[in-house]
Amino acid sequence: MTWSSPFAAVVAALLLLLLPLSPAQLLLSDGMTTELRRVATLDGTPDLALCRRVETRSVGMVPYWVSSGGYVLSEAECDLQRHWAPPAPIPVLKAEGQLSQAVPDVPRFSIWERIRGHLGLLILAAFGLVSAGMSLARWRMRLVRMEILGLQDGPVFRLLDAMCHAAALASPPDPDVVLHIRDLARELTGLDYTGAHIEAAIERTEPLRKPGDFHRFGVSLKPRQKAMLLEGVLSVVMVDGRLREAEARFCADMVRGLGLARSEAWAARSRVLRRRAGAVPA
Repeated sequence: MTWSSPFAAVVAALLLLLLPLSPAQLLLSDGMTTELRRVATLDGTPDLALCRRVETRSVGMVPYWVSSGGYVLSEAECDLQRHWAPPAPIPVLKAEGQLSQAVPDVPRFSIWERIRGHLGLLILAAFGLVSAGMSLARWRMRLVRMEILGLQDGPVFRLLDAMCHAAALASPPDPDVVLHIRDLARELTGLDYTGAHIEAAIERTEPLRKPGDFHRFGVSLKPRQKAMLLEGVLSVVMVDGRLREAEARFCADMVRGLGLARSEAWAARSRVLRRRAGAVPA
């Protein structure tokens, strides 16, 4: 595997995204180191050693690919600055008795060397498994909330689901918030929801930790539908007339996740405030 391989390039790019590297480390990343590792000494010539040429590619301090550059001869300490090609193929040197028969004809890596040399790939694999597991768990919980509310995925479910996530910021959820979501759900769907339905949906929400987690609420929605979704969230966090830090952060992340401009967010907030003041019917 050489650096020109698309696979190696993709691995390096993913590691650059995942690893917490500083700008200075990023500039120094994506490097390759070469070393010689001692395999055996030549019989009758104890000051010469057969060494493996090992190339390791890494991002920052994390190796992600190790490859062999073949055998070379060097001084007993395997000096990278002083080495040369063997005078004959390894099988010939073994047949002549200059090397032990235990020496492999081609360089081999031990299990530990492979693990250490491909640490970056193992990190990516572990990250992928964890991400897949978390995504599956979120998907299953989302199906449960859809079943509780008796809705299919769409603008109405997204709106109520986002409101339930906002309500989950308080534990236990504010009873006034539960009633507010229940009343809006009844109005939008014509279904006879109870507070127990809304509480069950709130209990089965998952934490939204970063702006990217909010993106799914707005997928395939029209701009007006996104604005209405944000209004629903704002109406939840503003039920008691106060906006706490966690709620403000939640709303800001929702705005970014939906891809709304600041002016659109402020307009949505104004509409919610006017409804609260009774200037515009709910």
